[in-house]
Amino acid sequence: MRLANWRRLVEIPPDAGLPDGMTIDEWVALYGGSAVHRYTPAGKLDVTVSFPATNITCPVFGGPGFGVLYVTSARDGLDERELAAQPHAGAVFAADVGTRGLPALRFGG
Repeated sequence: MRLANWRRLVEIPPDAGLPDGMTIDEWVALYGGSAVHRYTPAGKLDVTVSFPATNITCPVFGGPGFGVLYVTSARDGLDERELAAQPHAGAVFAADVGTRGLPALRFGG
């Protein structure tokens, strides 16, 4: 199977961090960017949620009614000074972002 009729949804500036995982509803974690961005279906930046850690990864909705956005963060690559400045690096964060996600689809059997 080949992908057809694809188009670029968003252009993330290099200084914003590297896209690292996304979830339904156009939420993208920015590794090195301390944030998660939400984009509209037209590709416009709609919401920025900042976190007290640089390396943000893997957003997913959960909790009651899938109303909580959970994101993980990474300590990997941070030196002692950066770790001291970011004591929550490596933590899982939860944010009420005013929207609900969808259950993840199960892969495989």
